[in-house]
Amino acid sequence: MTKMTDDQLETIKEIVKILGEVEKEFPLSEEETVRLLEEPITANHMHPLTVLSHVLLDKFTDVDEPFMLTGVERSEKTGKLCTASSHCFYATIKYEFYGILVFWNPAGGMCPETTDNLVAFLKYPRYLKERMPGLMELAEYWGKQRTMEYEEPLDAYKMQAPEWKTPEDRKPRPRRDDSDVGLGR
Repeated sequence: MTKMTDDQLETIKEIVKILGEVEKEFPLSEEETVRLLEEPITANHMHPLTVLSHVLLDKFTDVDEPFMLTGVERSEKTGKLCTASSHCFYATIKYEFYGILVFWNPAGGMCPETTDNLVAFLKYPRYLKERMPGLMELAEYWGKQRTMEYEEPLDAYKMQAPEWKTPEDRKPRPRRDDSDVGLGR
């Protein structure tokens, strides 16, 4: 194992200090969280983590952005999903393995993910942490789909363990066939 340098150790201490300064209680009960995550999906960009992100934006910022982009990252070493995020112009909600980071630029404009814009750090409650792998898989799946809305809402993520609903179980049902969707015909 490689020994840490003094600079690396100082950086880690700074990060821990900053997270401690902005740490907040997770604002929802288990019942509220489950209800949010099970809301029917009416548009593919409103998957369960995006719905939760909107609530967190409402609790910790003055932004309510109707459209948020989804991002996910995989570990280079393991290939497993390690981060999911919801981005709008003024804010980012980032779901890391150690907790949730809420970034917001109160001055307006783009919101870089810097310590100046970090407004909240939330530790995962047990009931959310154990569900994050499945929620990240859904975020990855829905993030790859083209934007569409649904005439009939799709069943949302179901909180059942040990069986997770896989992204393949949740194929989008388009409102119309693709022949009339801007294909230059």
